[in-house]
Amino acid sequence: MGSNSAAANYGLQLLVANDWKAGHRFMETAMENLHCHPHHPPGGADKNAHTYVDDPQVYAANEIAIHSNAPWVFLPAGVLEGE
Repeated sequence: MGSNSAAANYGLQLLVANDWKAGHRFMETAMENLHCHPHHPPGGADKNAHTYVDDPQVYAANEIAIHSNAPWVFLPAGVLEGE
């Protein structure tokens, strides 16, 4: 997991903390984590790019993207909801 994914996951934890005990510091820090830019980290699928098949049933080919990018869907949504 790359540093951008870690930043997004920390942002998620801050949003959960804000739900437990509302405070502007949690939300502000979560918003600061949005300044990181999502990217696709290199992984095993990249080594065999010539054999890539765009098939949603092939979990191993999609796992890296799902694992790294899922927090980037939740974090902006949570920040917008909290505003």
